[in-house]
Amino acid sequence: MEWECGEDFISLPTDCMKVAMTIDAREPIVWGGQVHVKNLCEKLVKNHNCEIDLFVRALQREDGKLYNEDEILFGGKLRILRCGTPKPFFNFFERVVSILSMVKRISQEYKKGHKYQLLHSHVYLWTLSGGMASRWLHIPHIVTCHGTQVLDKWHKNLAYYVEKFILTQIKYDTEITVGKSLYQYPNINKNIVLIGNWINMEEFYSVSSVTDQIYKILFVWRLDEFKGVDILIEAIASIKNNVHRPFEVHLIGYGYEEGKYIKLVSELWLDKIILFRWKVLGKNLANEYATSDLFVLPSRSEGFGIVILEAMASKIPVISTKSWWPEDIISDEENGFLVEKNDSDALAQKISACINGEIKNLNTIVENAYHTVRTRYTWDIISDLVFKEYQKLWK
Repeated sequence: MEWECGEDFISLPTDCMKVAMTIDAREPIVWGGQVHVKNLCEKLVKNHNCEIDLFVRALQREDGKLYNEDEILFGGKLRILRCGTPKPFFNFFERVVSILSMVKRISQEYKKGHKYQLLHSHVYLWTLSGGMASRWLHIPHIVTCHGTQVLDKWHKNLAYYVEKFILTQIKYDTEITVGKSLYQYPNINKNIVLIGNWINMEEFYSVSSVTDQIYKILFVWRLDEFKGVDILIEAIASIKNNVHRPFEVHLIGYGYEEGKYIKLVSELWLDKIILFRWKVLGKNLANEYATSDLFVLPSRSEGFGIVILEAMASKIPVISTKSWWPEDIISDEENGFLVEKNDSDALAQKISACINGEIKNLNTIVENAYHTVRTRYTWDIISDLVFKEYQKLWK
């Protein structure tokens, strides 16, 4: 049987490939890594006849709801296997403990007859689970790096050394990275493959439905220092009295430092301009994009920036900082706008120009962005590329 992959054709054995995959969590689907894994699993099952067991942490949501039951999807070809005792997403101790609980669960499933041909881990800590399980079961181990945020900050704390060790000091059969930032660090792994993120175009509206007189600026991602939320807040503070129309900033997401940003917004008297929207998912998130006038991603370090693609697919203009991967998606003034990271003044000037209608070819830039996503970034492409790496290790 033959499968098409870009310009190449891949010859498949008649039996399917059985893959064990590990990641922190499946719900709530907010972070780029979770979106990546969700779509990758579905495409590998549908397009490449893979059987995948996805091992994740059992979780307890803030409202008390538990995610601790296994799920069987696609006729049993995709199983979501939850490991450990349900704990809140940000419980650090449980994250560490779950490393061993995942290894135990993988071994149990293997003994039950689920003979995995390879193990695919998504960093960070759950790479250790995958590594231990792959050595115990004597199967190849592929790792996907979703960014180097801690290394890029150069703060020599415990998190820095843990990330450095996992990404650059452990030998893997293949190391995949979604962005180029990993290449700047010395690495014992020589087989590093660049495969970015993609999106499902059909999930986002291709025509903006903006009708409100209030200009709406959107941010979607984690509320933490890596994503430059403080830079965005400072930029808004500097322009709030210097634009020609009323505007709002909607912050969608949550994170370790959300309390700090709530306090900063209050101190700068921006409570009526900057609105915290917290978790917005699925069709509601697509609607947020469609009803926005501008998307801003002020990251200090960005592994890929899947939200950039989501905004482009929704036909709204995008401003991003130069933070490694966004420069590969955006050509400044052609399909979006790039400013230097950590520069709130430059960000403020670009936001102000958009609000005041000073960019004459904005519609062309938006159309160029939509074309970029439609022709370069789909999940069928990424599943083909990842499956090619699987085949290289499939004995």
